[in-house]
Amino acid sequence: SALDSYNFIGTIYYESDAPTTQTPSLSPSLSLVPSASSSSSLQPSETPAFLEISSPSAIQVSAVDGIMFNIEAIDRDIFISSFKLIIYSVSTEAVDNVVDLALFSSSDSFFNETLGDVFDKDTWSYHGTAQVTASSTLVPSAIPENSFQPIFVKQGSTVGFYLTIIDSLRNHKILARLGGTFLANDFQNTNVKMKYGAALQWETCDGWGVVLKDTSSTPTSHGFLGSVLYQDLTGSEQVPSTAPSELPSASLAPSLSLAPSVAPSQSSSPSIASSLSPSVSLVPSSSPSKTFKPTYDSRTLQTENDEENDGSPGNGVMFDIIAKRPVQIRGFTLSGLQTYPMDIIIYSSQGSHYYKYDDENEWDVVATFSNWTGGESKISFPPVSMPVNVSVAFYIAIIDTYGEEYPLLNSFLPGSNYRNGVWASDDYIDLMEGVKMYGINRDWPFGMGTAESGVYMLEGPGGTSFNMKNSIIEYRVIDTIMPSTAPSTSQEPTLSAAPSESPSKSFQPSQSPTISLAPSSEPSDSPSLSINPSAIPSAFPSSTPSISAVPSGGPSISSQPSESPSSKPSSQPSSQPSSNPSVSLQPSDIPSTSPSDSPTISMMPSNSPSVSLMPSMDRLSLASASESSSVGAGYGVMFEVKALRAISVETFAVKHFSSSGSWNFRVYYKSGSLDSSSWNNANAWTLMGETSYSSTPSNPVRLPSQNMEAVFINAQQTYSFYIACEDNYFRVHGASAGETVSNSDVVLSAGLRKYPYGDLFSSSNQQTYLFQGDLVYSYAIEPPSVSPSALPSVSPSVSIAPTSQSGVPSIMPSSSSQPSQQPTGDPTREITPAPTPDPFKQARIEIVIPSTISLSGFQIPSSTVEMQTVVTILANNIAAAMSSNLNTSQRVKSVNIISINGVPVSGGFSLRRLIGRNLSAATIEYEVLLEEICSNDGCSDADTAAQALYAQATDAMREEIDSGAFATAVQSDATSANVNALLAIAVESSDFSAVILNLVGALSIFYPDWAYNACMGISAAAIGWYPVWAHSNNEAKCVNDNAIPDYMRADSKSWVYPDATSCCRRYYDYQVEECLSNTGVTTVEEYKFYPAWAIQDSSPKCINGTDAPHYMKRSPEIWLSDDAAECCKTHYFYDENVCISASGGSVAQIATDKYYANYATEVCVKDCLVDESDPECGGLAKP
Repeated sequence: SALDSYNFIGTIYYESDAPTTQTPSLSPSLSLVPSASSSSSLQPSETPAFLEISSPSAIQVSAVDGIMFNIEAIDRDIFISSFKLIIYSVSTEAVDNVVDLALFSSSDSFFNETLGDVFDKDTWSYHGTAQVTASSTLVPSAIPENSFQPIFVKQGSTVGFYLTIIDSLRNHKILARLGGTFLANDFQNTNVKMKYGAALQWETCDGWGVVLKDTSSTPTSHGFLGSVLYQDLTGSEQVPSTAPSELPSASLAPSLSLAPSVAPSQSSSPSIASSLSPSVSLVPSSSPSKTFKPTYDSRTLQTENDEENDGSPGNGVMFDIIAKRPVQIRGFTLSGLQTYPMDIIIYSSQGSHYYKYDDENEWDVVATFSNWTGGESKISFPPVSMPVNVSVAFYIAIIDTYGEEYPLLNSFLPGSNYRNGVWASDDYIDLMEGVKMYGINRDWPFGMGTAESGVYMLEGPGGTSFNMKNSIIEYRVIDTIMPSTAPSTSQEPTLSAAPSESPSKSFQPSQSPTISLAPSSEPSDSPSLSINPSAIPSAFPSSTPSISAVPSGGPSISSQPSESPSSKPSSQPSSQPSSNPSVSLQPSDIPSTSPSDSPTISMMPSNSPSVSLMPSMDRLSLASASESSSVGAGYGVMFEVKALRAISVETFAVKHFSSSGSWNFRVYYKSGSLDSSSWNNANAWTLMGETSYSSTPSNPVRLPSQNMEAVFINAQQTYSFYIACEDNYFRVHGASAGETVSNSDVVLSAGLRKYPYGDLFSSSNQQTYLFQGDLVYSYAIEPPSVSPSALPSVSPSVSIAPTSQSGVPSIMPSSSSQPSQQPTGDPTREITPAPTPDPFKQARIEIVIPSTISLSGFQIPSSTVEMQTVVTILANNIAAAMSSNLNTSQRVKSVNIISINGVPVSGGFSLRRLIGRNLSAATIEYEVLLEEICSNDGCSDADTAAQALYAQATDAMREEIDSGAFATAVQSDATSANVNALLAIAVESSDFSAVILNLVGALSIFYPDWAYNACMGISAAAIGWYPVWAHSNNEAKCVNDNAIPDYMRADSKSWVYPDATSCCRRYYDYQVEECLSNTGVTTVEEYKFYPAWAIQDSSPKCINGTDAPHYMKRSPEIWLSDDAAECCKTHYFYDENVCISASGGSVAQIATDKYYANYATEVCVKDCLVDESDPECGGLAKP
């Protein structure tokens, strides 16, 4: 007969009837917030009871990382004490986890419609982080008591609040109410009014949130879901004190009083939050603001929205922005961006994207976003600054969509003037026409260089482009401001437009000098003593240039040659050759801003060949006919191509009559002219390539070059080509006999067409015709002449091999210890009476000096180009310093800068890692290679000579450092190269390790190292595995023979590998299996499970095999699994059980035997397969 027992769930509020003791508290409050009373309390105040205001039930909820909202005190002063809100886990493994919840507040509304948004972190006050347990029942959880100090809200005023989860794994979310009008009234009682706010996505790297916005850049409205706990302060005296407290508050937060203090604070620390009513004092603050940047208004540029064009999809977009005024690019809003989870990377790069659209090394990562679900909300990132008239490239890459397709749906519109055209513009920036990307992923963020993965339909400047539709670029104009009437004492310079009344007396010229409208009335007391020209020439050059009687002690190191030669050339050659001769056989460390029209062809290959799947050289094209040409139809067309310089024919672009149909193209070629015997003779032709498609996205259509084998044509050679289309016709145009189309590189000559269609080599020949479209080609390298000419060429050959040995020795051989960098233009014509002395009698030694130098004032470069410039300047000046005391038989061969602050500057160089080690002094590690000709034939005194050479070089370096000449020279070169801000250095210390000696036998410095074996008549031996492209072989293969090129043999550490597998992985990373097979290496691949969507199968299952795509095999830890359960859990977590069954596995593998809540029966059951013998088993838990 016992009754069931039930317990009350909730909170009981009560007051005590016991009389209070009229004595002061023995435990005074430790609050950091000062009392609002004008007199000391004679008794402790009774803590007011917590009042509560709760939100209405949610009709539609949104899962967010954080939420901002406003609270208004209506008719009385209140303290906000705590909150109740719903925090839940998005992962079954983290249902009951404790999560960090941070609280921030602003001194007014978090969004002021007059001043603009105040979402930036610097405008908020941080109140601490509380530990809150996630709710598995979606019931609001209270923030633990005393987690935060109460926050005061004055009657009639508004305070902004920001609650956010700080979870780097992003396993938890806050539930908010979706809807309402942004900043409008939400819910209220008689004391408190709540306003609608905004939702934010937490960014771990920035330690702040990104506001979710719509396409109009307005924050998406969200309401607070839960309860606010507050205290009513009615009855307390809210009168500010009229005199400063004898015991001032120890709080780090400013007073909340609305009345100013009569006696100002003597604090030496500035206020954390800026005042809404700034001081009008004429005396500057003794503690100026710590911010280095003024606040600027945000602006937006919106792109075209063509209502009649639905747009096309893609995975990324790449474009250039040119600034008309100094701006900062701060965010993008992309129309059509889907709301399912995706990973996004924002890249930027100085200069146009056109030359680096497939080279990840040329780009810097601006920001990354994991599991982005914001859809068309603004994507905000750290500002990217842009000076005037400089092009900066941006790339928005969506690298992972977790199985979904086309994250940018209907987001692109076509343009007709790629790279040169302006897609959108305003008074401050121009958005240039760009390209869209397909088939990119985490392993290949810039694509694989194929039609399915990379730039979609890449055409040259002026061709078809793809651009953002109805999207927004957010930026700020960074204008200068007028000088303050009471200037700050900040260490940062003002941005005043007026010159200073007390000008700086710096010894370094300004990078941006003032161009005064009036010259100074008297000359400078300290004229410049620089031996180098100004990095920024005068805007008003002298009408009467100085004519010095003494030549310059330091020759110009300008990277640009003079436009006109000197009117008074030097009468005597310099006694020392230039340390940076302009005829270097190696490419410049700093590429030119504009590529050469006729690129140089280095006589030595690059030590680190490009691994790009796309050629670095621009493809060129020649249109075969004008639009006004007479148009005809043909199933094939034969014609001639004559090269005026060496070219490589890559492919052709052809035109069609309609945009739908089926086309199967084949392209053939043969050497020589198009003679009649070859018209119908299939055996006379070689297949160049073939391709098929069923629709024409543009006209003309470029036949994919990856389906074509490039045809090399030497200068003045003629080849014939045949473009044939099976079962369909395409555009040709009638031409007269002998008609040609040409440019400075190539000549197209009309031939014949095939019409009507019989077969590929039918007798239906009609003259005279050319195809309508483009010849697509690139420049190529011609091989050297077999026998050299008797006289020097006016335009010398750029041979890839040295000239064969002359049969006639020179009458007067050079006695210089340095070979000429440029051969004479007037060779000897008479026979020498005696042979040249044998140069091999002079043996030499080489020594290596490992060294370090510590530099203060060194600033970390902001780009790879700046880093290369800095490394070059340091290496050149170290070489010059060590060379100062050497004689004619000694020289510095090279200086190799190895690392800066422990970060290597070559190979896997990481600029971001170096920035992370931005120490007060930079430690430069380097090696110096010196050489000396031995004083005797056998170099018997090698050790003594090495030690003497070591002492000479290191003593010279120390003298240059101690005198300050080294630092001065570095700064001078840095100024000329526009990197003087990075190298305003002083040498702190220098250290030299023990010498490393290398005896170079009888090898003469007068003969190139890379031809040593041929010179000495030594039979070469195989030394390891190297790639066959060294012999112009396009096959993916490595070989181990004695035919290895001399430059590889001379630097075997860089080129040669001890086994075939290492060689294939180094040089054929994108086709390792093919390389191993061609090389004869037998491999046994393991069976692994991989997701079915890799083979275009959308069903949730994993496949067990050895044929996973190559990008998955390259990163097996991401894509491949040992069993079906692991694969399904990784790639099909949303349908895991179905995946395991479909993959041939057993779902029993994922049973955990843990308990979960079955809300239908309101019972906790075990996670296991249903078993009648186990009544607690409830089946497998759903993810």
